Amino acid sequence: MNASPTGREGQPAVLVSAAALAPEAVAMLQQAGYAVITTSAYPSESELLDAVREHRPVALLHRQGHINGAVLDAAGPGLRVVARHGAGIDGIDVAAAKARGVTVTRAAGANSRAVAEHSWALLLAVLKDLPSIGAGMAGGLWEKTSRHTRDAEGGPSASSATARSAPRLPATPRPSVCRSWPTIPTCRAMACQGQASASERSRISWPAPTSCRCTAR
Repeated sequence: MNASPTGREGQPAVLVSAAALAPEAVAMLQQAGYAVITTSAYPSESELLDAVREHRPVALLHRQGHINGAVLDAAGPGLRVVARHGAGIDGIDVAAAKARGVTVTRAAGANSRAVAEHSWALLLAVLKDLPSIGAGMAGGLWEKTSRHTRDAEGGPSASSATARSAPRLPATPRPSVCRSWPTIPTCRAMACQGQASASERSRISWPAPTSCRCTAR
């Protein structure tokens, strides 16, 4: 367990059930007058019991481990809130907290954009058969004419997980200008790999990037 290096004796403590917390979050708590205490990663019940008995926190910031009735009792009457660092509260005994008058909060929706992006990534991977294509290319296959994939436009939405972030994710991708390199002839490819001679490298005229139309959000 590590106390905040700037924490002073007598400060109310916030116990984080993890080995680390974002520096910005630590700074906010410290500026508000709290000492920030961390445990090890994925603390056991015995470690949590020892920590709450020693520091008597006014708040538990739950990241890892399990907050049960025994931990709540060991924290003493000064504990006011168990704040979930995330959306899921399956690691907190909510009924036990309610019975002891301890408020349970969570950061619902705080990570919804990342969840939506991941959902879209999985959807596109399935539509475009990326795992199989990637494995094929790694094995030396070039299936340009033999493989057919589907388009996202007109299909079902990614999943209900995108609901909170739907306004940020257009249903139909729009074209945008991107930068790309044209196909490099053999001698240029050799130069890239260090296989061309000095005279061959001197004759290579590297083209500037060209603009093309591609699909982007």
